[in-house]
Amino acid sequence: MLESLVEWYFMKNSDKNYMVRILIFSLLICPFFGFSQIKGKAKYLVGKWNYKEGSGFEVWNRNGEILEGSGYRVLKFGDSVKVETLSLSFTNGRYIYTYHNSDESKKNKDVNFISNGRKLQFVSTNSETPIRMEYRFNLRKNKLKLFVTVGEVNNRSMLTLFKAE
Repeated sequence: MLESLVEWYFMKNSDKNYMVRILIFSLLICPFFGFSQIKGKAKYLVGKWNYKEGSGFEVWNRNGEILEGSGYRVLKFGDSVKVETLSLSFTNGRYIYTYHNSDESKKNKDVNFISNGRKLQFVSTNSETPIRMEYRFNLRKNKLKLFVTVGEVNNRSMLTLFKAE
């Protein structure tokens, strides 16, 4: 099909029809190349997210087909220190979430997570203790709740983050 579209595109019977062909060709072909793999709610992660408690923040940026994030903690005197590096990509119909802890003393320094599809719900794939994470946005996409469960279901914590304007 693509080959016949290309042939049709390059046929120049008249200048008037030539512009119409360029427009139609662009509308048919560009959607395959113009949209990234990061879909759904994940695209709303881009930006700065402040923890409700004021103890830190996360910054997410888009780098091609990958979202890259960093977690920071705010120290007593207002300085901040980077404590984690995060990444999120979409492959084979699933999100892959990678967490790297900057603290050398932590047991789970690098943890990889996989989603159960397009939802932002993740399960660790390489840690001794199962870890589950879930990102939930409010309707306006300016408030985010991050649920983290380590081990048993009753060991669940929640962080609330607000999008910085």
